Amino acid sequence: MGLAVIASNVLTLAFTIIFARLLGTAGYGSLAALGSAFLILSIPGSAAQVTVARELARAEPGRAPEVAAAVTKLMRRLAVATAVTALVAVLLRDPLAAVMAVEESWAAAATVPSAGLWVLVCVQRGVLQGTNGYRLVGLSMIGEAAGRLLFGLILATAGLGVTGVFLGTTASLVGTLAILARPYERALGRRAPERGSTRSLATRLASPALALGLFAVLQNVDVIVVKHVAAAPVAGAYAAASLAAKVIVWIAVGVALYLLPESARRASAGLESRRLLLGALALVALAGLPMTVAFAALGPELLRFVFGPGYELSAGVLPWLALAMTLLGASYVAAQYLLALERPRFLATLAVAAVLEPVVLTVAGAELGRVVAALLVLQLALAAALLAMSLGARGAGSPGKRAPGRALSSSP
Repeated sequence: MGLAVIASNVLTLAFTIIFARLLGTAGYGSLAALGSAFLILSIPGSAAQVTVARELARAEPGRAPEVAAAVTKLMRRLAVATAVTALVAVLLRDPLAAVMAVEESWAAAATVPSAGLWVLVCVQRGVLQGTNGYRLVGLSMIGEAAGRLLFGLILATAGLGVTGVFLGTTASLVGTLAILARPYERALGRRAPERGSTRSLATRLASPALALGLFAVLQNVDVIVVKHVAAAPVAGAYAAASLAAKVIVWIAVGVALYLLPESARRASAGLESRRLLLGALALVALAGLPMTVAFAALGPELLRFVFGPGYELSAGVLPWLALAMTLLGASYVAAQYLLALERPRFLATLAVAAVLEPVVLTVAGAELGRVVAALLVLQLALAAALLAMSLGARGAGSPGKRAPGRALSSSP
């Protein structure tokens, strides 16, 4: 899974480089604004994937059909909601474009249904995750990223410009949804009874949605702060270094795709689950620490080769950024483990860190060394807190003591 996340993000990086050069500064600025809007709207989808995977993994055999029924009803309602919001977005395309500060009103309208399609794909992936279909999940991630690049190139060269590039994302999601339809149905087993409530499932989305939203802040707010406090060339160089360092977080995301459902399944059965956490943390460390060393040795050359001349300005902070992102990756893994065990108290700690980060980085000023030092201290404190919570979670490693399953309600 980690390799699949890396591969999909490498394709995303290729997407960024190709279209930044193809569209020019102004065009790519509009595409980035559309992408940011889509990213914000896509958080519920990622939360749905986490929740569905956990619920299917934890479901006892006798209650699995009710969980499947709830997921089936959720998909139907999401499909209807996507169609309705698509119509509304088309009617309000000009106000949406004004809010996003872009001229491409049809692309602005497409962000809303695209987010709906993303949620539907995430539910499919959650079902596959919860039923051990990790290979299909990984392949779908790679295929979706490749489709975005391919469809974007086709539509852009057809003369649709920024709108065509963004619609490449929409087309890729439609294709992914179609390809996963049959494996998704097989995973559910077509055994769902008519009864099965989506209310409980929707309620359980809250914690994953909040956690993923806070991690989105922790992962991206540093670039925004530096853009405000530093000169344009310095901010651009820092953004490039930050993107390179986040490869480590992508690995952690991939590892967590396996960790969450397996930990939920084992904890529900009363089996030892802490070893899975330790193994996931070891994988993040094995990726992050050598990468940090490589960045220290070859940082200027790497930044110049990938991003071009001038970006080596941030090479001095690149290894420290990599270390900070390794710590953030460990925090992400610990948080996913706590979500698997349904221990949401860590959200308060995560929220405090998300509020503190922009404040602390702003106080640090425009000097990149001070910014990264502040970021590193904050990520170290967060990782220490979340690791302590996850390793000390009650029931995390109690073989033979069955955790009570909490299947979804069967009320209509």
